[in-house]
Amino acid sequence: AVSVVASGAKEAEVTFQQFQMEQVKKYREFVSSLRKEQLSPEEMQKRTKEYAKNKLLKAFLDYKKTKEGAKVADDIDRELIVISIQVARDDSFADRILRSEKDPKRSLELKLFAAEQYGRVRNSEKARELVNAVLEESKAKFPEVHKQAGTVLFRVAPEGLAFPEFQEGTKDMEGKALRVADYKGKIVLVDFWATWCGPCLTEIPNLVKAYRKYHDKGFEIVGISFDQSKEKLLKLTKEEKMTWRQYFDGLGWGNKVGKAYGIRAIPAMYLVGKNGKVISNNVRGGTLEEVLAKELGAEKK
Repeated sequence: AVSVVASGAKEAEVTFQQFQMEQVKKYREFVSSLRKEQLSPEEMQKRTKEYAKNKLLKAFLDYKKTKEGAKVADDIDRELIVISIQVARDDSFADRILRSEKDPKRSLELKLFAAEQYGRVRNSEKARELVNAVLEESKAKFPEVHKQAGTVLFRVAPEGLAFPEFQEGTKDMEGKALRVADYKGKIVLVDFWATWCGPCLTEIPNLVKAYRKYHDKGFEIVGISFDQSKEKLLKLTKEEKMTWRQYFDGLGWGNKVGKAYGIRAIPAMYLVGKNGKVISNNVRGGTLEEVLAKELGAEKK
């Protein structure tokens, strides 16, 4: 969907918001009309991409040329990147916007923003390419951006990176210390989740099934709960037979472990290999079992 980026120009805020809302409305009406035609998923995707390229991107580019649009050019560039990557799937257009930014620091920040969008559509190769460029270009002049880039890389393209150790003093719900190092030689899934998260609940049967099949072969799970109610967490884990360890601090989105790893959306799953490096952060929808079969061999009968 088309995002709504908050305007940084106070005097143009209302006008820009009105423009955005109008574009979102038109986009939704278009998608709704396609659904009524009962098109195949492939045709639906094709027509949506065409609309994004021919209508949405053009509309924002035209608006950027207006007096009001010039005041919020940075916001428009971010909107164009979101649309080109998430809807139009047009990398060349996104690259064009990135090249147009001449301010060195803003250019780096815009690349990180684009990397985040590529992470959302599971294009880890492009995300990694952008973040690596920022890491190289920022290390001398922009240390804050350099630090931010490291966090973004772990979030969007972590494959092959060492999974950072939990902060000292991190304990599970039974009061036992949680350490990544303790799982060396095993495969562990670090699952950032919550009982109130619909997509998280959808994954529970997959996790329980995989745990039952591969636990004896060296597979572990550590849950990092974003819940605020300990009672609800304990009730659900008992009902669903989620017998693995859980971290809970009752802070919701303020979860200390989640903040340390830069988690902004859940579920977020990191499958960590025997060597402590991330195998994949894309193991939802049954993919977990496929990866475990390759890493640990035949399933338990």
